[in-house]
Amino acid sequence: MMHPVDPLRSADLRFDEARARYEVLQGEIRRSRRTPYRQLALAVGLLWVTLLAVIATVCRICTHGKPDSIDRALARHYWNVPEMALHKKIELAAFLRAGLSGKVVDLGCGNGIVGGILLKEAAFVSLSGVDVNIGVADEARANGYVDFAASDLAELPFPNASFDAAISICVLEHVNDLAAALREACRVLKPGGRLVFSTIGPRFHEGLVGYRLLRLLRRPAAAQGFASGRDLASMHVHFLDGDAWRSELLKLGFAEVRVEPLFSRRQLLLYDAMNFAIYFPRFYFCDKLEVWASRGPLLKRLAVWATQNCVSVASRQQATAENGTHLFVSATMPAPGEAVVAATVGNGSSASSSDSTAEARRAAARFIFANGVLPTNFSINLGAAPCNHSCLFCPQSVRKPRKAAWLDLDLLRKVASEMPKTGVLLNISSYSETLAAPNLVPAVRLLKTLRPELKIVMATNGSLFREAVVLGLIEAGLDQYQYSFDAPDRESYKRMMQVDHFDRVWENLARIVALRDRLRSPMRITTHILGFEEFRKAFEGFRAHWEGKVDEVNWRPIGNWGGETWGLEESLARAGFHVPEQQRSARRVPCNSIFMHFKLQHDGRYAPCVAAVPDYLPEEETHSVPYIGDAREITWIEAWHRLSMMRQAHMRGEWDTYECCRSCNIWSLWPDVWEDPPAPGPDGQRFAIPTVDHAT
Repeated sequence: MMHPVDPLRSADLRFDEARARYEVLQGEIRRSRRTPYRQLALAVGLLWVTLLAVIATVCRICTHGKPDSIDRALARHYWNVPEMALHKKIELAAFLRAGLSGKVVDLGCGNGIVGGILLKEAAFVSLSGVDVNIGVADEARANGYVDFAASDLAELPFPNASFDAAISICVLEHVNDLAAALREACRVLKPGGRLVFSTIGPRFHEGLVGYRLLRLLRRPAAAQGFASGRDLASMHVHFLDGDAWRSELLKLGFAEVRVEPLFSRRQLLLYDAMNFAIYFPRFYFCDKLEVWASRGPLLKRLAVWATQNCVSVASRQQATAENGTHLFVSATMPAPGEAVVAATVGNGSSASSSDSTAEARRAAARFIFANGVLPTNFSINLGAAPCNHSCLFCPQSVRKPRKAAWLDLDLLRKVASEMPKTGVLLNISSYSETLAAPNLVPAVRLLKTLRPELKIVMATNGSLFREAVVLGLIEAGLDQYQYSFDAPDRESYKRMMQVDHFDRVWENLARIVALRDRLRSPMRITTHILGFEEFRKAFEGFRAHWEGKVDEVNWRPIGNWGGETWGLEESLARAGFHVPEQQRSARRVPCNSIFMHFKLQHDGRYAPCVAAVPDYLPEEETHSVPYIGDAREITWIEAWHRLSMMRQAHMRGEWDTYECCRSCNIWSLWPDVWEDPPAPGPDGQRFAIPTVDHAT
């Protein structure tokens, strides 16, 4: 690593020095426009285009490869700077693999050329741009950006929870106040939103021609000086490695952070060798070629053809952890109602007095309670029926409903019309296999008609594949298909589900992905494995297979459906499945779920949480969760307010008042965002979240 730096600030590089060095280089480029440098630069440029065309011809013949639509689009824009086309092709390929969709904001969008190409290739609903340079606003809008804001990334001019995704293409390494920029990106993301960006890594200098040459000549001090000068010229401020990025993003409340290498050393060496403006600024020939090409289009056509073919071949090599010079980072905010895979501040740890821990708690709280005093998540149970599985982690392994009963759609219409128009994630499922529910597609269609802005996530065990139903869901506008694989291999699946459906479920997931991709639907497909200790090793192989095919592969903590009522942990232990110790917490805190979520049962009653296990008839239910009202008699918001009694009991630490809460572990699936006030608050309140609005 060239620069042992603080994770968020480089002591070696100062922005004013970088700006000064940048101005020096710009002066050199301006001098390239004077005689005799103008003729010299043009001659070098023409020679370069000719050489590039020869190389492209050889590559085309030897590899039999053809440029794709991205190669052609980049070549049209960067025909006179082909190294930039190569750079952006490698990044665009990574962003397309990330499978982003919905409303997206580009942090540091520049003139929008790269974002505009991504917009055409990806499933974005819209793309907004932010850049400090207001002079590029018109170009960005011309490239497809629906909105442009001239702003520093540390102060984004957007409301909370505005976007489904935020992207940044090799920008964050230049940002002075990186911590503030990351906090702002976190703030504007919706629940379940993703921050995806590319950036230079600690091995960046190993891909620079000058640095490598000086190292080969055994002049390490000169090599280090060259690297520092290059960083000043490029205004590079940060060189974080993967662990540092994970640490910073997890502190902000992201549930999962993935870092992969980008740009092999050989690709960056090629890029750097092509970048004449860095090594010989007076040979800067881009603008001279543009003038020459305007007089005769043949030169430009030749350069475009050569660029797209060279980029097509040179971008194919995959970077590895050993030779990657850049990093591609994807961080996901936890969706409301879903367990957090990586605890933000160490769930269950004693409260820390450090400022960083307190801020991390509050950042997580701002996300979890993004809707303030209103819920961010609402679950809709479409029905109860005997399930085709008897999973050991589910109450249906203990007792199944005698018959099937389904939610009335007229009642669902009433409930949907009473909900907010934005800010709430809808989880729909049935207490059985959801794809078998006869009201599934009509329910999604109804919800999307009445509340089109609300995202809908459907959960299924994957044992059924009904193409007409899946097509109906896609047509109706389902946002996310949550595929509960739960066990990573055939043997453990058979023991866990008590049925041998592994191959069927595996094949069904592949069919659903193929159908989604064939229709070019923006519907996200996610899957998860339950976080049992015995699954850790097999999970890596499972994830390696499905990553890139589905949008997310998650490791999901295990809930116990209200505790000892069902005896599920004992049954699992007898079968050889154990909850990891790190999921068990020594510090009991209020359950975040009842502060941001509640549920509608198929019979029309509102319940505070998932521990209210439904049955065919109310009198046949065996759980101890108190209901909070009937949807036929009270409104949606009235039901939410009635849950305040349970919330206040939790804030006083009196969860044992409710039998369903005594041995339940659902509270432990969330980050610990609660702080102990210096003295008990009103009504004996023992827990608080300062500065964060939430329901009480």
